[in-house]
Amino acid sequence: MSGQDITQGATQRGPLHGVRVIDCSTVFAGPAAAAYLADFGAEVLKIEHPNGDHARFFEPVHHDVSLWSKLVNRNKASITLNLSTDEGQALFRLLAADADVVVENFRPGTLERWNIGYERLAAANPRLVMLRVTAFGQTGPYAARPGYGTLAEAMSGMAQLIGYPDRPPLLPPLALGDNIGAITGAFAVTAALLNRERTGAGQAIDLSLVEPLLAVLGIQTLVKDATGQTLERQGNRVQHLAPRGAWKTRDERWISVTVGNDNTFRSLANAIGQPDLVDDPRFCSNRARLAHVDEIEDILAEWFGAQSHRDAIETLERHNVSCAPLYDAEQLLDDPQFRSREAFVRLADDELGEVLLPNVIARFSATQGSIRFAGKPKGADNRRVFVEQLGLTSDELQALTERGVV
Repeated sequence: MSGQDITQGATQRGPLHGVRVIDCSTVFAGPAAAAYLADFGAEVLKIEHPNGDHARFFEPVHHDVSLWSKLVNRNKASITLNLSTDEGQALFRLLAADADVVVENFRPGTLERWNIGYERLAAANPRLVMLRVTAFGQTGPYAARPGYGTLAEAMSGMAQLIGYPDRPPLLPPLALGDNIGAITGAFAVTAALLNRERTGAGQAIDLSLVEPLLAVLGIQTLVKDATGQTLERQGNRVQHLAPRGAWKTRDERWISVTVGNDNTFRSLANAIGQPDLVDDPRFCSNRARLAHVDEIEDILAEWFGAQSHRDAIETLERHNVSCAPLYDAEQLLDDPQFRSREAFVRLADDELGEVLLPNVIARFSATQGSIRFAGKPKGADNRRVFVEQLGLTSDELQALTERGVV
């Protein structure tokens, strides 16, 4: 395990300090978008059903606590509220009247059916920005379908491009579509807040999880339209440059190398002790290397297979070759680059004692974001929000709890 010291969380104000966000979304894409906003200083209030958000029941679980919930609900206050009840909807409208942003990811029409849709909320708070995250968008023939990021990865063409040509397509082994959607959603919210500063008006944002992936994979449709060709699975290869891949060393470890141009190929050829490769007509240009990718990969496989991992890395780095080891989690946490940049922060936690979370995804020179605490227990801030902020009495809060509203 990493030896990072436990921190109490930074106290500096991030660039989104003062922005109030209500996160009533579930599982990953919506909550992760809200978490990114929270990382950069937004005051985020997580609202979940009294039974708990679905993420609280996802594995892996440690000491009966979902680690996913610790990650995706970091830096958020936590309350419970049943939005399908009239009383819950009334309380939600009170909270939204004073909010800058609402993040939701219910099926289209659900919030409207609960009388807390954007038009209803914006009538009382015209500066409100609402991020609406769904699999397929608020409109179109698929709008009403249930969906997860996995479906976006499938339909976008991503899965069709992952894997080897003689094997089935592969879905990513993590919530990649959700997280790309989350980063896109956080970006869209900040753009809408900037526009609000200029116009004074909020707006609703319709974010389909498929469409950010279409942008990421835009070359596949551009190629199809321009040439009629369909990109195919190629394992670790890509169609636009060569060599690119991962090679196994003598001690059964792996190193990734990407050659982006002829100069970097020259560096690679010198590193493996075969400088004449740059004049070989099979490898003298990127187009030539792509046409003879099997041959150059065989040459690299032979060289890597004769080297130890340490020697190969040192040789490649000495010749300025773009390379990196393929890490597992233990190796990642022990890397001096990530330690020096504090890429992970270890925090005290009331439920688990301590947790290790990734640090903010971008470093600001003047208004740095921070990871201040992990996801809280369900309803940890109920009293503060309902009694101290909204003015309910303790008896009223107890009655709402007994009726399943809170």
